[in-house]
Amino acid sequence: RPPAAPRASRARHAAASSSSRETLVIVESPAKAVSVQKYLGDGHVVLASYGHVRDLVEKSGSVVPERGFEMVWEERARDGVVRDILRAARSARTVVLATDPDREGEAIAWHILELLKREGIVQRSSSGDVMSGPDIQRVTFTEVTKSAVRAAFAAPRDVSAELVDAYLARRALDYLFGFSLSGVLWRKMPSAQRLSAGRVQSVALRLVCDREFEIEKFRKEEYWSVRARLTRRDENENENENAATEPMADFFAAELTHVHGLRLGKMEPGTRIEAEACAAEILEANDGPGLVVHDVTEKDVARNPKPPFTTSTMQQEASSKLGFGAGRTMSAAQSLYEGRGWGEGLITYMRTDGLHVSPEAVAEIRATAAAEFGQTHVPASPNVYKKKQKNAQEAHEAIRPTSAGTLPSAVANRLGAGSDEAKLYRLIWARTMASQMAPAVTKRVVADVRRRGDDAADPAGLRLRANGSRLVFAGHLAAYGHGGDGGGGGLGADARDVWLPELKAGESVRLAASSIEVLEKDPDAKRGFGAAAEADRPTDVGDDDDGTSARQTPNSDASFLSAGVLASQHWTQPPGRYTEGTLVKALEEKGIGRPSTYASILRVITKRGYVTGTGGRGPLVPETRGRLVSSFLSHFFAEYVDYGFTAGLEDALDDVANGEKKWRDTLGDFWGPFQGDVESLKGVRTSLVVDVLDATLGVHFFGDDESALEHRMRAVAEATEEAARDEDLNSPYPTLAFDPKTLSARRKCPSCADGRLGLKLSRTGGFIGCSNYPACGHTQSLSSTQSDEEGGGTFPKALGTDPVSGRRVSIRNGPYGPYLELEAETLSAEAEAAARAAREMQDAVDLARLEEEAAREAEAAYAAASEAAAAKGEKPPRRKKPKKVKLPKRTSKGLETSKPRRFGLRNLEIAPEAVTLDLALDLLTYPKTLGAHPEDGEPV
Repeated sequence: RPPAAPRASRARHAAASSSSRETLVIVESPAKAVSVQKYLGDGHVVLASYGHVRDLVEKSGSVVPERGFEMVWEERARDGVVRDILRAARSARTVVLATDPDREGEAIAWHILELLKREGIVQRSSSGDVMSGPDIQRVTFTEVTKSAVRAAFAAPRDVSAELVDAYLARRALDYLFGFSLSGVLWRKMPSAQRLSAGRVQSVALRLVCDREFEIEKFRKEEYWSVRARLTRRDENENENENAATEPMADFFAAELTHVHGLRLGKMEPGTRIEAEACAAEILEANDGPGLVVHDVTEKDVARNPKPPFTTSTMQQEASSKLGFGAGRTMSAAQSLYEGRGWGEGLITYMRTDGLHVSPEAVAEIRATAAAEFGQTHVPASPNVYKKKQKNAQEAHEAIRPTSAGTLPSAVANRLGAGSDEAKLYRLIWARTMASQMAPAVTKRVVADVRRRGDDAADPAGLRLRANGSRLVFAGHLAAYGHGGDGGGGGLGADARDVWLPELKAGESVRLAASSIEVLEKDPDAKRGFGAAAEADRPTDVGDDDDGTSARQTPNSDASFLSAGVLASQHWTQPPGRYTEGTLVKALEEKGIGRPSTYASILRVITKRGYVTGTGGRGPLVPETRGRLVSSFLSHFFAEYVDYGFTAGLEDALDDVANGEKKWRDTLGDFWGPFQGDVESLKGVRTSLVVDVLDATLGVHFFGDDESALEHRMRAVAEATEEAARDEDLNSPYPTLAFDPKTLSARRKCPSCADGRLGLKLSRTGGFIGCSNYPACGHTQSLSSTQSDEEGGGTFPKALGTDPVSGRRVSIRNGPYGPYLELEAETLSAEAEAAARAAREMQDAVDLARLEEEAAREAEAAYAAASEAAAAKGEKPPRRKKPKKVKLPKRTSKGLETSKPRRFGLRNLEIAPEAVTLDLALDLLTYPKTLGAHPEDGEPV
């Protein structure tokens, strides 16, 4: 049950209950209630509903399609909230429903109205007119300010039937989808924890899992770049002079783009030999005919400002710039909207996908920009933005400050510079101001360097290209640096500037040094969150959108400072994992979800244990449970987790909100086919599910390549057709054949010669088992692939064999992190048979001994009883049979002569990749007994 309302709020509720014939105003939160009460003054009592007051009953049957999708509701409000609202409404003259201006806010207002009807406080005629009770009004405002609130109360309306219908359709759809599919998951995929599916959450999970699949199957490729460090230094100068004494402005970098008259491709040079040959040719040209500047081009490039924030773009920017997760961002935005700690709202409503801003606000923003940055930073006419998505809901303004004159520094002073609210407000203020400012201007310079004599239109020799850029007019970028956080507000050198010395066509240049350096890189080097990897990803040598060479790299390599030519090795990188910000962007681009749902989608898939993430810029990594669920739905329920289908369903719900379609018709169109597909899915055999999951997740668990996946899926399809032709429904599902000789090393069972490791399902969840079960009982726990950033990998990792005992040593992953394991000692087949015979013989001896002891006890008891009876002159008692005896139950499940030895790595902070077999064998000797304690004799 939800917690009770805070004491101050309960006092206000109690005061409202005793009021008479006043106007009752209902909002969602107590903070918003305090501000609205202050603006309205006497004659109004403002109460908070603390969110939704009703929701569907959490059990099957809460939505009944057979009765026109009738829904069963129950109260979900905090203790006493509904009671106080109803009590105050009975004595009020007018009830104003002032909940948020979106679909969820409309739903809260509708639920409160339904409660008033249920209690008989409001009675309406069939036409909808109020017959008795207080007058019901609905008002909305997108900013919690005095002017906005009073303007809204001057123009009340009725509860929107279209928005309520859209809410009912969405709520019923989510319920029917979740309860129907979750039941199938429980039956087809047994698990220690209940699995569940959701209409939008499952699609978001698929996005994360599909990206992980791309990363796992990615194969890195090698390519090289060749750069020359050039200078305008006169050839007659002393070549032995230390280059470091030269002004750095006289040095510049140029990258090789053509060799032998041919343009280099994305992956060229492809080997070290080719790169060294190219570098040698540059050195030869420098020492021979020399190098010359063939052409220099300059142009100014304008960079237009971005539109003001929507919900999704605010979450994306807060993730990349502040490291905030979606939930953290929305929590701070809610505080800013309600004006907590400020007195009135600081930003407009934060759940919106509209881009327009009111003309009054635009005028204020432009005036503030002119005052803060100068009139030159403000364009002659306002910038206008329109949403490109067809399903954009333009009912709300973009997110902006309620007053552009409220500077970030003032908010930081009041709320604390380190608070989430102050940081987010600075971001919103800067983005809003920048949206109405002039474009930033960057000067781009490109110099074409060739071998002297190769300056024809189609040169037969080599060409190098040098790029430079400098910010010459900050424009809208000045807004991001306002307040001293170094965002590029001035006209000085920007952190990204790479400027060239003044060069002229026909001018001679030469290498800074007559030497070649070769820089090799480890293909398995750890990546960060993607920034460093982007530099290594191959791109076109031509201009990018801003006119710069995409392959140009700054002079950051230490070896490049002393070398004349640097040949650098690179490796292509897989796509980066989603972060919360990039996942929100992907969902918006595909038309999945709406502003009010992005944060809840991420919260649900994380809470269910399908995805792990650190929030903000941290990667979202799918867990094994999540991958099992996503793979199951993608194969057996592909249509309903398809991106296009989900986006189309969102469009249909938008049509309901716009009054273009009836909500029951929309549900009917979905429910008929969906129910049939769910029923047919119930007939799918669990063995088929296991085979499909084993094939589709083979790259995750065993590193299978695409050919192995295709071969296995063909075998699954053939087995399915064979099973369909079998008229006997009780016949077992065909077993998929395999060739032990073609198995990969990770698919081969380590315990038997010809077994294939594969996915198995049990009541407690999944595990890895051998195909030769029960003859081979080898099992492994399911393991997920950890992120490279965490220094992980795929577990278990085999390290080798203990030379003394012959047992395998491996690194495994447990609930407390990676650990070493020396497997339990087991017997050979012959030794096992001999041990079993010896054990049976010993059991027979032990049983005979117990029976003999029971017989002696029975005889002694009879003798004592007979003696006692004779002393009393009574008849001797009847002789009792000895009690039955049995051997104690054995607790060991096998013939292991020892338990596995384990040693945890986390406490010693030893990285798994740093552990060798020798180190593992040394660590596995612990704990060691050093001797007896001199005082108590206990072992130390």
